Amino acid sequence: MLAFTLVELLVVIAIIGVLIALLLPAVQAAREAARRMQCSNNLKQIGLAIHNFHDTNGGLPPICIFADRPTIHLLLYPFMEQTALHDMLTGLNLYEKATSSTALATQKSNNEFFTALGADQKRALGSVSGYRCPSGNGGAAFRDSNSTSDRAGPLTCYVALVSVGPSVGSHNSNGGWWTEYNHVPVNDPHFFHSPFRVPNLVFLPGYNGGDRSHWESITDWTYNMTFASWQDGTSNQLCFSEKHIPSWAIGVNTTNTAGDWNGGYQLTHAASYASNIGRVVSTYADMIARSPQDPGTADESTDPHDDVEGRFSLGSSHSGVINALVGDGSVRAISKTTSPEIMWRLTNTGDNVTVSLP
Repeated sequence: MLAFTLVELLVVIAIIGVLIALLLPAVQAAREAARRMQCSNNLKQIGLAIHNFHDTNGGLPPICIFADRPTIHLLLYPFMEQTALHDMLTGLNLYEKATSSTALATQKSNNEFFTALGADQKRALGSVSGYRCPSGNGGAAFRDSNSTSDRAGPLTCYVALVSVGPSVGSHNSNGGWWTEYNHVPVNDPHFFHSPFRVPNLVFLPGYNGGDRSHWESITDWTYNMTFASWQDGTSNQLCFSEKHIPSWAIGVNTTNTAGDWNGGYQLTHAASYASNIGRVVSTYADMIARSPQDPGTADESTDPHDDVEGRFSLGSSHSGVINALVGDGSVRAISKTTSPEIMWRLTNTGDNVTVSLP
């Protein structure tokens, strides 16, 4: 009959403990590798949706139709295998166009609209896992709040990239970036050359596009950008990437500041609201946060579009890299140490300077 002494038993337990300690990092690394691969696949699906949208409509999806109107994330629903959700929102008049001065569009794509949805509808919108990195958002799917000033709505980890030219300076807080950076003709000699912009709009007589309060007067729009508008070619163009979500903002529904970093992807009209649809890429700042701990406690009140354009706008929970979508549909893991100049060149559609992907 075999017998173990206490010392032998303790030695065996110690060996098992060492093996477990050696194994756990490998298991965690394997899990993170799987999550990063899923994140990459999500961006590939977004890229495929953009190409299918282009093929179907003869143009690229706009960054948003206009202030308080559907954004690129919502417009891509039918091409992200989310036709049922698109039909649900269509039935609620979210995509409605004005027909006369007495029969204007009845819904805004804003906090009030998404907060007022039923629990089942919110759950359905939160089910669009293709817009969320499995490493990046603590499992949260929908930002909900009783406060209509919050950035309520379905959550995303991915944003369109907004290129800001080197001579522009910081954004003008008197107007949202959706017009300031994107509502310009494709061939306008301007320093804003983003991959996606506001479309050509037709307003009711007496209305114009200069005031975002006229969102309800739009009678029609046409897609004013195609892949041919990207002067450097699709294989040298970044158009979507992971956004920086500071760790303190994850799961917080009680402050607008947290919503600026991690709010719904349906609302535009001001820089802080629009930071969950697109984020600025410029030459002014480091651009890519090294970890979810950036910015630190001292910067918790800083929104993603502050006076230094794009400071820590992009980022991820992946070690050392962020995933970014290239215009040809491929996805690249870009080092978090990539210079702002290179990121800006890769995002800018009109600089006519080809930069190699890092």
